Amino acid sequence: NLLRLDFGRSLADGSPALQKVLIAYPTSLLLAALAMAATLLISIPTGAWLGARRDGATRMAIRWLLFVLQGVPGFVTALLLVEIFAIELVWLPALGSSGLQSMILPTISVAAFLAPKLTRLIEANVAAAMSSSYVRTARSIGASDREILWRHALPNALLGATALVGTQFAFLMTGLVIIESIFAWPGIGWLLVQSTTSVDFPVVQAITMTVVVTVFLVNSFVDMMQRRIDPRLRHREPLAPGVAE
Repeated sequence: NLLRLDFGRSLADGSPALQKVLIAYPTSLLLAALAMAATLLISIPTGAWLGARRDGATRMAIRWLLFVLQGVPGFVTALLLVEIFAIELVWLPALGSSGLQSMILPTISVAAFLAPKLTRLIEANVAAAMSSSYVRTARSIGASDREILWRHALPNALLGATALVGTQFAFLMTGLVIIESIFAWPGIGWLLVQSTTSVDFPVVQAITMTVVVTVFLVNSFVDMMQRRIDPRLRHREPLAPGVAE
C-alpha cells in the first residue's frame, strides 16, 4: 500500500488520508517560503554589514540583539506578537490564512527565530573573506569598500551559508507545528495536531511520509545547488579507500 501511496482513509471523515495531507501541504509550503524569504532579506544585508565592520556601538547592539533572539523559541515570539499586534493594537489578525495580513505575524515569528543564526554565520564568513588575500588584492588595485563587500566577499560568504539555508527550510516543514497551532494556520502542522488529538493514525502516517520526502528533496536540491555554484565541489577528486579526509 505504501508503494502505491495508499495510506488508507481518515478515521475522522473517511476521506483518503493522503488527499487531506496534500490539501494542507501547499499552505505549509507557502508559510515556509515566506518565512525563508524574510529570513534571507534580514540575514544577508545585516550579516554582510556586521562582517564588514570591526567596531562601533551600533554593531555591538545588533550583535547582542541577535544573541538574545537566537535563544528565544519561535512560539514565544509568536505569542508576544499576537498579544501586541492582534489583541492590544488590533492591527493584524491572529488566526487563519485568509489574506495577506494574516500571513504577517506567522512569517515574522518564524523569521525571528531563523534569522539570528543565519546572520551570525554570514557575519563570520564575510569577516573571514574580508581578511583574505583576494580581497587585499582587490583593494590594492583600487576597488571601493562597497564593491569589495558586495562583489567579492559576500558571494563567497554565501557559499558556506547555502547548507544552513537548506537545513532551515527542511526544518520548517517539521518545525511549524506549534506556530501553525498558535495561528490556526491550516497547514500540515495544524493537521498533525488535529489528527493526533483524534487518534487519526492514517493521516499521521501520511504526514510523516510527506515530511520525509520533502526533507530528502530539499537536501538533494541544496547539494545540487552547492555543486553548481561552487566549482571546487564539482571537480573534487574522490578519496582513496582508507584515506581520512
